[in-house]
Amino acid sequence: MPIGNRHVEPGRDDRSPVARARGKLQRKEGIRAEEVLETALALFSQESYADVTVQDIARKVGVTHSLIYYYFESKEKLFQAAVLHVLDRVMEQYSHVTAQHDDPVDLLDDWFETNVKLAGPLRSVVRIMFEYSDSGGRRASPSVERVIGQFYDFERRTIADGIGRGVALGRFRCADPERMAIFVSRCIDGIFYGHIVRKDVDIATEMAALRATLWRLLDYRAP
Repeated sequence: MPIGNRHVEPGRDDRSPVARARGKLQRKEGIRAEEVLETALALFSQESYADVTVQDIARKVGVTHSLIYYYFESKEKLFQAAVLHVLDRVMEQYSHVTAQHDDPVDLLDDWFETNVKLAGPLRSVVRIMFEYSDSGGRRASPSVERVIGQFYDFERRTIADGIGRGVALGRFRCADPERMAIFVSRCIDGIFYGHIVRKDVDIATEMAALRATLWRLLDYRAP
């Protein structure tokens, strides 16, 4: 069946990977559910998973813990929903950036600026992903792991495509855009992790430094 200018096969689930993963959680919708997710996200990004309780989240929201369980059947399901919630917000903004730029320099410039604008949720993403990966599989969720993988794939693909486009236009010099994209992606993670563990790390300053380093590596000279 047509959706806009696209054709979607009958029975096909055309939602984003994040939306599909969130749907499988079978959470109940509601205004308080969004408030619970935001609060849970903040707490999970500040403390370890083991230290955060449903009672903590309920107390912070100002509701009874039974209301939390009305929306989410367990603490684990709430944790998964919080991760998917923030990834949904971040990937929506990233998609907006990629859709509005044809010029590779403008695309990469805006990408770095978007990372600064999304510093709050991205810091939470990095903190939670670090905690999640350090759990030793105790909270392994195929849907969450799949979306985390897609998040990083989307980031690397966008950066690599921008670099490759710049090379094709003669504005960049780079023998391996894919490897350069992996380098940039890991540096971005390092900036946010550094901000978590070291209070003297300023995200905007470090992101500007990374962009300047990338321009040097690509032998790009701004007009």
